[in-house]
Amino acid sequence: MDRLNFSLPEFTRIVWANEESRKVWEPRIARINTAWPLIERETVLRGLRPGMLQSIAPDELLTFQGWCLENKLEFVIVAQEGEAAVYGNAAQPVVSGRPWKYRVYVGKNTKEFLYAWTHSNVQIIGDLLGYPSCCAAFFRKQWCIDGWRDLVYPMVNFESATVEGPYPCNILLKNTGVRAVFHLPCSFACEETAKVGLSILACAAAAGYWQEVEWIASMLNWPARWSSLHGAAVIVTPCLKIITSSDALPELQYVNRPSDLYPAEGAAGTEFPLRPARQKIAIIGPDTWTDNGFSSREAMRGAHDLILRSTEHILLYPGNILDLGCGNGELLNRLQDRYSFLSGYGVEIDAERYKKATRYAFIFNTDVRDVSVYAGNYQIIFISFNRIKELLPIQAGILLGELRNMATYLFVYSYEAWHDTILDGVFSEGFDLVNVDRNESTEARIYKSKP
Repeated sequence: MDRLNFSLPEFTRIVWANEESRKVWEPRIARINTAWPLIERETVLRGLRPGMLQSIAPDELLTFQGWCLENKLEFVIVAQEGEAAVYGNAAQPVVSGRPWKYRVYVGKNTKEFLYAWTHSNVQIIGDLLGYPSCCAAFFRKQWCIDGWRDLVYPMVNFESATVEGPYPCNILLKNTGVRAVFHLPCSFACEETAKVGLSILACAAAAGYWQEVEWIASMLNWPARWSSLHGAAVIVTPCLKIITSSDALPELQYVNRPSDLYPAEGAAGTEFPLRPARQKIAIIGPDTWTDNGFSSREAMRGAHDLILRSTEHILLYPGNILDLGCGNGELLNRLQDRYSFLSGYGVEIDAERYKKATRYAFIFNTDVRDVSVYAGNYQIIFISFNRIKELLPIQAGILLGELRNMATYLFVYSYEAWHDTILDGVFSEGFDLVNVDRNESTEARIYKSKP
């Protein structure tokens, strides 16, 4: 679509749906914004990313330099920029008499980054900031070459659309400072962005920002609608509305991101597109249960019934769950049907079962031992006891150690007798057993990760 030949000045306004929404979420957003640059530092300190960009006020530069020296990190000043309230579509120029900040790169290869910055090499800049290559290429094409200032419209292939995808890819609230990644994704369903976002939030939680992570996950899972016309975009959510500068489109365009997670403080009677009901697999043959290792549909449902019953012992909140070795996704589907506020993720190595499971959740097609592929922040990780027994004790210990750092609870289920004192000892090193439940065919154990 051709854009109109004008641009409105940078601006952002936030309008609250009601007073209750403002009282609850305004201080939470403020806390998220305070924590976000500190979370960014943690991602570099913990080796999650090779480097980062930070905005540092002149009177904070000496303190920041001391922090870099203390943590043995190199840094280089790459630019000066005008201070923005929260987030803008472009860097602001320095204006005499108004607040401004240094733009500073911290991390590896500072000389290479400065050269790339000076020569606007977006791909190298993205690599040194840990951005997905697909998103860096998208940014170069849409922002640098085609001149878009609001990438929401290009993210949906230049047409109004209803979009779904992992919540870390949702950047509709970026003007409030609420997001899960430090880059602009190439789409609302970018798999690489989802992995990066979950890793960032897991890092934040490990650094002590659990509350901020919960709030970010909640807000990014709200239903939202973006629309744009004549240079202004309007993003509507149940609790707040954002009006901000955008590209001057000659016709009204919109993007809906549906969800059935509606905050209690949200405006009553406001209509939003709800997430469509999850696609059901028709029971047309034994593959439905044999995919998951069962002899009959009744056996599968009985085992899953016990797992669902056992989850009632856990206090759940909006967030993510992960099923390691998820088969065709039937368990994930039932969990999300019961707890509509949960986002399901799975790992499945078999190609055919993987394809079926993608109809229910976001699935990683890999081995459960490839932790770096699916690393993230989860409330519960589900895994069959047999998946663990297949490993040598030392391998099981390494895997369980990784899982302990990723989830509050580990849910282990077994479809046969549980007799393994060696693995019981491996579990006790990193987890506390909080509940055991059984029926005639299945045993379910819930472990809580030790601090």
